[in-house]
Amino acid sequence: MVPGSPDPAKLFAAFSQAQSAGKPALLLTGRIGSGKTQAAILLARILLEKGFSTAGVLSPRILRARETVGYVVQDICTEKTLPLCAISPNDLFLWMESVSSLSEPSPQEGANGFFFPNPLGPQGGEGNKHNVTRGPPPQSLLQKKGEQREPSEAKASLFQICGGTTPDAIEHFFAPLGPDSTGIPFLFGGEGQGEIFRFRRFFFSQRALDFGNSVLKEATGKAEVIVVDEVGPLELSGCGFAPGLGICRESGAFLILTVRPHLLSLVKRWLNLESAEVLFLPGEGRG
Repeated sequence: MVPGSPDPAKLFAAFSQAQSAGKPALLLTGRIGSGKTQAAILLARILLEKGFSTAGVLSPRILRARETVGYVVQDICTEKTLPLCAISPNDLFLWMESVSSLSEPSPQEGANGFFFPNPLGPQGGEGNKHNVTRGPPPQSLLQKKGEQREPSEAKASLFQICGGTTPDAIEHFFAPLGPDSTGIPFLFGGEGQGEIFRFRRFFFSQRALDFGNSVLKEATGKAEVIVVDEVGPLELSGCGFAPGLGICRESGAFLILTVRPHLLSLVKRWLNLESAEVLFLPGEGRG
Protein backbone atom coordinates (compact mmCIF):
# COMPACT_ATOMS: atom_id res chain seq x y z
CA MET A 1 0.00 0.00 0.00
CA VAL A 2 1.34 3.44 -0.96
CA PRO A 3 2.10 5.59 2.13
CA GLY A 4 -0.74 8.04 2.79
CA SER A 5 -3.24 6.14 0.63
CA PRO A 6 -6.55 4.91 2.10
CA ASP A 7 -6.39 1.58 3.92
CA PRO A 8 -8.68 -0.93 2.10
CA ALA A 9 -9.20 -3.01 5.24
CA LYS A 10 -10.27 0.01 7.32
CA LEU A 11 -12.60 1.22 4.59
CA PHE A 12 -14.38 -2.10 4.27
CA ALA A 13 -14.48 -2.55 8.05
CA ALA A 14 -16.18 0.86 8.43
CA PHE A 15 -18.71 -0.07 5.76
CA SER A 16 -19.41 -3.48 7.31
CA GLN A 17 -19.81 -2.00 10.78
CA ALA A 18 -22.23 0.66 9.54
CA GLN A 19 -24.29 -1.79 7.51
CA SER A 20 -24.50 -4.46 10.23
CA ALA A 21 -25.60 -1.77 12.73
CA GLY A 22 -28.43 -0.73 10.42
CA LYS A 23 -26.98 2.72 9.81
CA PRO A 24 -28.11 4.54 6.64
CA ALA A 25 -24.75 5.77 5.43
CA LEU A 26 -20.98 5.94 5.73
CA LEU A 27 -19.51 9.44 5.56
CA LEU A 28 -15.88 9.66 4.46
CA THR A 29 -14.39 12.91 5.69
CA GLY A 30 -11.05 14.67 5.74
CA ARG A 31 -9.37 17.85 4.70
CA ILE A 32 -8.89 18.92 1.06
CA GLY A 33 -6.29 16.58 -0.41
CA SER A 34 -6.73 13.92 2.30
CA GLY A 35 -7.81 11.31 -0.23
CA LYS A 36 -11.62 11.32 0.06
CA THR A 37 -12.13 10.64 -3.64
CA GLN A 38 -9.43 7.95 -3.65
CA ALA A 39 -11.13 6.33 -0.68
CA ALA A 40 -14.52 6.42 -2.42
CA ILE A 41 -13.04 4.89 -5.58
CA LEU A 42 -11.24 2.17 -3.61
CA LEU A 43 -14.26 1.28 -1.47
CA ALA A 44 -16.54 1.15 -4.52
CA ARG A 45 -14.13 -1.26 -6.22
CA ILE A 46 -13.92 -3.42 -3.10
CA LEU A 47 -17.70 -3.62 -2.82
CA LEU A 48 -18.10 -4.49 -6.49
CA GLU A 49 -15.49 -7.24 -6.15
CA LYS A 50 -17.33 -8.63 -3.12
CA GLY A 51 -20.62 -8.76 -5.01
CA PHE A 52 -22.40 -5.68 -3.68
CA SER A 53 -24.46 -3.93 -6.35
CA THR A 54 -22.82 -0.49 -6.26
CA ALA A 55 -23.41 2.62 -8.36
CA GLY A 56 -23.07 6.38 -8.14
CA VAL A 57 -20.79 9.23 -9.13
CA LEU A 58 -17.19 10.19 -8.44
CA SER A 59 -15.61 13.64 -8.79
CA PRO A 60 -11.86 13.26 -9.42
CA ARG A 61 -9.85 16.42 -9.87
CA ILE A 62 -8.43 17.82 -13.12
CA LEU A 63 -4.73 18.57 -12.82
CA ARG A 64 -2.47 20.93 -14.73
CA ALA A 65 1.17 21.03 -13.69
CA ARG A 66 0.15 19.36 -10.41
CA GLU A 67 -2.38 22.10 -9.66
CA THR A 68 -6.11 21.42 -9.33
CA VAL A 69 -7.89 23.47 -11.99
CA GLY A 70 -11.25 21.67 -11.99
CA TYR A 71 -13.17 18.44 -11.48
CA VAL A 72 -14.92 15.83 -13.60
CA VAL A 73 -17.98 13.72 -12.83
CA GLN A 74 -17.70 9.99 -13.52
CA ASP A 75 -20.32 7.25 -13.56
CA ILE A 76 -18.97 4.40 -11.39
CA CYS A 77 -20.65 1.70 -13.51
CA THR A 78 -19.91 2.89 -17.05
CA GLU A 79 -16.89 5.14 -16.32
CA LYS A 80 -18.41 7.77 -18.61
CA THR A 81 -16.80 11.07 -17.66
CA LEU A 82 -17.75 14.71 -18.26
CA PRO A 83 -16.03 17.94 -17.20
CA LEU A 84 -17.91 19.18 -14.12
CA CYS A 85 -16.33 22.46 -13.10
CA ALA A 86 -13.28 24.64 -13.48
CA ILE A 87 -11.76 27.70 -11.92
CA SER A 88 -11.49 29.27 -15.38
CA PRO A 89 -14.65 29.71 -17.49
CA ASN A 90 -12.43 29.55 -20.58
CA ASP A 91 -11.17 26.10 -19.60
CA LEU A 92 -14.62 24.72 -18.82
CA PHE A 93 -16.06 26.07 -22.07
CA LEU A 94 -13.32 24.46 -24.16
CA TRP A 95 -13.35 21.18 -22.21
CA MET A 96 -17.11 20.91 -22.76
CA GLU A 97 -16.62 21.74 -26.42
CA SER A 98 -13.84 19.19 -26.92
CA VAL A 99 -15.76 16.41 -25.14
CA SER A 100 -18.87 17.22 -27.20
CA SER A 101 -16.95 16.84 -30.45
CA LEU A 102 -14.87 13.76 -29.58
CA SER A 103 -15.88 10.26 -30.61
CA GLU A 104 -14.54 8.97 -27.27
CA PRO A 105 -15.95 11.52 -24.79
CA SER A 106 -13.56 11.10 -21.87
CA PRO A 107 -10.55 13.02 -20.58
CA GLN A 108 -7.36 11.09 -19.92
CA GLU A 109 -6.97 9.59 -16.45
CA GLY A 110 -3.59 9.91 -14.71
CA ALA A 111 -2.31 8.53 -11.41
CA ASN A 112 -3.71 11.36 -9.30
CA GLY A 113 -6.48 12.84 -11.41
CA PHE A 114 -7.69 13.63 -14.90
CA PHE A 115 -5.98 15.66 -17.61
CA PHE A 116 -7.27 17.65 -20.55
CA PRO A 117 -4.90 19.08 -23.16
CA ASN A 118 -4.76 22.82 -22.48
CA PRO A 119 -6.27 24.55 -25.54
CA LEU A 120 -5.25 28.01 -24.33
CA GLY A 121 -1.55 27.51 -23.77
CA PRO A 122 1.27 24.95 -23.41
CA GLN A 123 0.35 21.31 -22.97
CA GLY A 124 0.24 20.90 -19.19
CA GLY A 125 3.62 21.44 -17.58
CA GLU A 126 6.67 19.69 -16.19
CA GLY A 127 4.61 18.35 -13.30
CA ASN A 128 2.37 16.26 -15.52
CA LYS A 129 4.26 15.88 -18.77
CA HIS A 130 3.91 12.09 -18.68
CA ASN A 131 0.15 12.20 -18.09
CA VAL A 132 -1.06 14.70 -20.67
CA THR A 133 -2.28 13.50 -24.04
CA ARG A 134 0.27 14.29 -26.73
CA GLY A 135 -0.44 15.73 -30.13
CA PRO A 136 -2.39 18.90 -30.93
CA PRO A 137 -5.01 20.08 -28.44
CA PRO A 138 -8.70 19.86 -29.35
CA GLN A 139 -9.48 22.55 -31.90
CA SER A 140 -11.78 25.21 -30.55
CA LEU A 141 -14.85 25.85 -32.69
CA LEU A 142 -13.89 29.50 -32.40
CA GLN A 143 -11.34 28.68 -35.04
CA LYS A 144 -12.72 28.20 -38.53
CA LYS A 145 -11.33 25.50 -40.77
CA GLY A 146 -7.99 26.51 -42.25
CA GLU A 147 -7.67 29.49 -39.92
CA GLN A 148 -4.76 29.68 -37.50
CA ARG A 149 -5.18 31.62 -34.28
CA GLU A 150 -2.77 32.26 -31.46
CA PRO A 151 -3.85 30.84 -28.06
CA SER A 152 -3.77 34.29 -26.48
CA GLU A 153 -6.04 35.64 -29.23
CA ALA A 154 -8.50 32.77 -28.74
CA LYS A 155 -8.55 33.37 -25.01
CA ALA A 156 -9.11 37.09 -25.43
CA SER A 157 -11.91 36.67 -27.97
CA LEU A 158 -13.69 33.75 -26.27
CA PHE A 159 -16.15 35.99 -24.45
CA GLN A 160 -16.22 38.93 -26.83
CA ILE A 161 -19.86 38.31 -27.70
CA CYS A 162 -20.90 38.45 -24.04
CA GLY A 163 -21.57 42.17 -24.02
CA GLY A 164 -17.93 43.05 -24.30
CA THR A 165 -17.34 41.89 -20.73
CA THR A 166 -14.39 39.93 -19.38
CA PRO A 167 -14.60 36.31 -18.21
CA ASP A 168 -14.07 37.37 -14.60
CA ALA A 169 -17.25 39.46 -14.69
CA ILE A 170 -19.46 36.65 -16.04
CA GLU A 171 -21.67 34.71 -13.64
CA HIS A 172 -23.80 32.74 -16.10
CA PHE A 173 -23.52 31.90 -19.81
CA PHE A 174 -24.21 29.17 -22.35
CA ALA A 175 -21.74 27.08 -24.33
CA PRO A 176 -22.88 26.03 -27.83
CA LEU A 177 -22.20 22.33 -28.28
CA GLY A 178 -22.18 19.96 -31.22
CA PRO A 179 -20.65 19.91 -34.71
CA ASP A 180 -22.80 22.77 -36.04
CA SER A 181 -22.20 25.22 -33.20
CA THR A 182 -20.61 28.65 -33.63
CA GLY A 183 -18.12 28.00 -30.85
CA ILE A 184 -18.89 31.32 -29.16
CA PRO A 185 -20.43 31.58 -25.67
CA PHE A 186 -23.75 33.40 -25.24
CA LEU A 187 -25.42 35.13 -22.31
CA PHE A 188 -28.80 33.67 -23.32
CA GLY A 189 -29.50 30.00 -23.83
CA GLY A 190 -31.00 28.10 -26.70
CA GLU A 191 -31.33 24.66 -28.18
CA GLY A 192 -28.09 22.68 -28.28
CA GLN A 193 -26.33 24.86 -25.71
CA GLY A 194 -24.76 23.88 -22.40
CA GLU A 195 -25.46 26.10 -19.41
CA ILE A 196 -22.50 27.25 -17.32
CA PHE A 197 -22.81 29.11 -14.02
CA ARG A 198 -20.50 30.36 -11.31
CA PHE A 199 -20.71 29.11 -7.73
CA ARG A 200 -18.10 30.63 -5.45
CA ARG A 201 -14.73 30.21 -7.17
CA PHE A 202 -15.76 27.53 -9.68
CA PHE A 203 -17.73 27.57 -12.93
CA PHE A 204 -20.05 24.54 -13.24
CA SER A 205 -21.48 22.72 -16.25
CA GLN A 206 -25.21 22.17 -15.83
CA ARG A 207 -24.96 19.42 -18.44
CA ALA A 208 -22.53 17.50 -16.20
CA LEU A 209 -24.73 18.04 -13.14
CA ASP A 210 -27.78 16.77 -15.05
CA PHE A 211 -25.75 13.74 -16.10
CA GLY A 212 -24.71 13.06 -12.50
CA ASN A 213 -28.25 13.40 -11.22
CA SER A 214 -29.54 11.03 -13.91
CA VAL A 215 -26.89 8.47 -12.85
CA LEU A 216 -28.03 8.76 -9.23
CA LYS A 217 -31.70 8.46 -10.16
CA GLU A 218 -31.00 5.34 -12.21
CA ALA A 219 -28.89 3.91 -9.38
CA THR A 220 -31.85 3.91 -7.00
CA GLY A 221 -33.53 1.22 -9.07
CA LYS A 222 -30.61 -1.18 -9.24
CA ALA A 223 -28.02 -0.58 -6.51
CA GLU A 224 -27.97 -1.48 -2.82
CA VAL A 225 -25.02 0.88 -2.27
CA ILE A 226 -24.82 4.36 -3.81
CA VAL A 227 -21.68 6.51 -3.75
CA VAL A 228 -21.73 10.31 -4.09
CA ASP A 229 -18.42 12.20 -4.21
CA GLU A 230 -18.63 14.88 -2.91
CA VAL A 231 -21.45 16.56 -1.00
CA GLY A 232 -20.64 20.23 -0.48
CA PRO A 233 -21.97 23.78 -0.35
CA LEU A 234 -23.50 23.53 -3.84
CA GLU A 235 -25.66 20.60 -2.77
CA LEU A 236 -26.56 22.27 0.54
CA SER A 237 -27.81 25.24 -1.49
CA GLY A 238 -30.24 22.92 -3.30
CA CYS A 239 -28.22 22.67 -6.52
CA GLY A 240 -25.49 20.33 -7.75
CA PHE A 241 -26.30 16.70 -6.99
CA ALA A 242 -29.02 17.66 -4.48
CA PRO A 243 -31.92 16.35 -6.63
CA GLY A 244 -30.26 12.96 -7.10
CA LEU A 245 -29.21 12.78 -3.46
CA GLY A 246 -32.76 13.35 -2.32
CA ILE A 247 -34.01 10.47 -4.47
CA CYS A 248 -31.19 8.23 -3.23
CA ARG A 249 -32.00 9.00 0.39
CA GLU A 250 -35.67 8.16 -0.13
CA SER A 251 -34.79 4.89 -1.88
CA GLY A 252 -33.40 3.29 1.26
CA ALA A 253 -30.10 2.37 -0.40
CA PHE A 254 -26.99 2.49 1.76
CA LEU A 255 -25.11 5.73 1.00
CA ILE A 256 -21.38 6.37 0.90
CA LEU A 257 -20.73 10.11 0.82
CA THR A 258 -17.55 12.18 0.90
CA VAL A 259 -17.92 15.33 2.98
CA ARG A 260 -15.52 17.95 4.31
CA PRO A 261 -15.28 18.01 8.13
CA HIS A 262 -16.81 21.46 8.62
CA LEU A 263 -19.90 20.41 6.63
CA LEU A 264 -20.60 17.13 8.43
CA SER A 265 -23.28 18.42 10.78
CA LEU A 266 -25.04 20.34 8.01
CA VAL A 267 -25.08 17.34 5.65
CA LYS A 268 -26.29 15.02 8.42
CA ARG A 269 -29.13 17.37 9.28
CA TRP A 270 -30.07 18.00 5.64
CA LEU A 271 -30.26 14.33 4.67
CA ASN A 272 -31.45 13.07 8.06
CA LEU A 273 -28.26 11.08 8.56
CA GLU A 274 -27.62 11.82 12.23
CA SER A 275 -26.94 8.13 12.89
CA ALA A 276 -24.53 7.70 9.96
CA GLU A 277 -21.10 6.13 10.48
CA VAL A 278 -18.24 8.63 10.05
CA LEU A 279 -14.71 7.67 8.99
CA PHE A 280 -12.06 10.38 9.25
CA LEU A 281 -9.26 10.05 6.68
CA PRO A 282 -5.94 11.13 8.23
CA GLY A 283 -4.18 11.72 4.91
CA GLU A 284 -2.20 14.93 4.51
CA GLY A 285 -4.25 17.82 3.25
CA ARG A 286 -5.19 21.39 3.89
CA GLY A 287 -8.22 22.81 5.63
